[in-house]
Amino acid sequence: MEKAQLFSWNMEQEGAWQKTADLDVYLSSVTKDPVNNILYVVDSTTDAWSMHKVDPATGKSVDTAPTAQAFLCGIWVYSQRFSTAEAPLVSGIYYYYFLVPENPMKLSGAAFNLQEYLPSVGATYLVAATSLGAETVEFEAKP
Repeated sequence: MEKAQLFSWNMEQEGAWQKTADLDVYLSSVTKDPVNNILYVVDSTTDAWSMHKVDPATGKSVDTAPTAQAFLCGIWVYSQRFSTAEAPLVSGIYYYYFLVPENPMKLSGAAFNLQEYLPSVGATYLVAATSLGAETVEFEAKP
């Protein structure tokens, strides 16, 4: 298995992708912290499933946090709404669970279980996430 590579593409000036760096970890999923210019990469090393803080300029991991929660989510998203430069936060999705925004290097696995809500909007699972704005959702208490 080959490790992933990072690329850039200036569509206005260049006709092809330009390789910028080789990652030093095997990639399972990734999100970018644009404020600090850091990638959070979940590795795909069996029985490791660590979250890596990666410098995109070099492709090198600058910090690693082993976590089983990182493996569960194939989709991570940087939280533009709740993150700060000092405290970046990421959320993730796993089937019908939406993981709450947390420090990507200290994931707890806390999540909203949306199994009962999704059918009301014609869905079974969550398949993508984004972080642009906010919406208040209220649920009625169960009897």
